[in-house]
Amino acid sequence: MMFYGANVIDGGAINNAKQCEVKEAEKTLIYSPKEVHEYGFSDGRVYISRTISIQNEEKKVFLEILKKGKLNLYYFKDKDGSKYFLEKDSGHLVELKSSPDKLYKATLEQYVADCSSASEALKHVPFNKNNLNKFFEMYNSCSNQQFPYIKYGVMVGCGIYEPQNYNISSNELKIAEFNNTISLNFGAFMDIPILVSSFSFHPEIYFLKNNFIGRSLSNSEITDIKINSNAIVLPILFRYNFLSLKFLPYLNLGGIYAYNFSNNPALYSTTIQNDIVEISMISSANIYSKEQFGYAFGAGFHYKINSRNSLFMEFRYNNLFAKTPNTYGNKSLQCIIGINL
Repeated sequence: MMFYGANVIDGGAINNAKQCEVKEAEKTLIYSPKEVHEYGFSDGRVYISRTISIQNEEKKVFLEILKKGKLNLYYFKDKDGSKYFLEKDSGHLVELKSSPDKLYKATLEQYVADCSSASEALKHVPFNKNNLNKFFEMYNSCSNQQFPYIKYGVMVGCGIYEPQNYNISSNELKIAEFNNTISLNFGAFMDIPILVSSFSFHPEIYFLKNNFIGRSLSNSEITDIKINSNAIVLPILFRYNFLSLKFLPYLNLGGIYAYNFSNNPALYSTTIQNDIVEISMISSANIYSKEQFGYAFGAGFHYKINSRNSLFMEFRYNNLFAKTPNTYGNKSLQCIIGINL
């Protein structure tokens, strides 16, 4: 007997494994795994009747079909926890066990050795429903992909930086022209997959030192501007990865925060009257915002070295707005390189 449709009641993973509930008119009928071969729900979930070993006793239950193909993956849950089973060529069910010492990887290796990309991906597969489901999908298609996993590493960058004057109201500061400054930055990052998908959460932290020199001309007055700053920068990015195997292109987009913990700006005013040059320094000038918020976007690629490590290069644009009124922010174009450790 088989049921499929809106009249099948979803009782949750534990109850679904024990019985099939079907609503007919004003009554509910309950069927055991011995009476029903297969049933499913309108959202695509399907349960099949199979015999498994529970506490050394053979018992017929309903297993949720997670993935079908060359290698099938089934899921079972009761009050004692979750179990996963694989089946190849409609044969014997083999339980995947996480212990001792990640036994499930050794078990899977025997069945996926005919697909080199799956064998490589297996090194990064945690023992849970979403990751196992993704891995079986990769094996069944033997796709040339890299399995999503948590990465961390170090990076160094070189960028062209310039003060950003969107928050400036003072005329002599707004019309100032700065020479582009080339600066280095170095720091660390993490890359955390979101729901075993092509998207990931990518926070970074790095140190940046900038030295800006600018000048504005207004009538007979010249204003020279000098800004020296040391900053901790925190990009909070979301990444889309194009999951190829050797080269891994990606796009980044998100917010960015900079805290200028050492900030020493200075203004020098030069006036020329009757062939007399007078230079004065405005030592208390606060023209570079201590805190800056903005956005960043970029594109790059990883080059895989081995199963764990890869090099990457990215080109990124940052635009940081000043938090304090009438102060400069910062905009830049960076080239960043790094390595996953």
